[in-house]
Amino acid sequence: MDEIVVANGKRTPFGASAGCCGTFPPSGWGLVLRKVIDNLPVDERDVDAAILGLCLPGVGLSPARQAVLAAKFPMETNAFTVDRACCSALTAVGMSMNLILQGQPRSSSRAAWKT
Repeated sequence: MDEIVVANGKRTPFGASAGCCGTFPPSGWGLVLRKVIDNLPVDERDVDAAILGLCLPGVGLSPARQAVLAAKFPMETNAFTVDRACCSALTAVGMSMNLILQGQPRSSSRAAWKT
């Protein structure tokens, strides 16, 4: 098994409702992803998944996917958004850990099937 590590992360500042990030578009989070990758000896093609914790209900379809594409990651990169009013970033970290422990972002061969 290849060694798997959590390489880096970025935490955006806390803000207030309708504050400085109130008009920030979902695709703008791609700047954060790009910054994470640019500070590592990792190529974006080596990233299996991006999980973003976001407390912005109603910002459009899949903000994490928009961010991954805006950061110029390959189309094959998995992405999903954890949308919670509180602790979304911490939940994203926990979900990431679960995926790492499973060994892959998703595995249909492990899914329960009814025949």
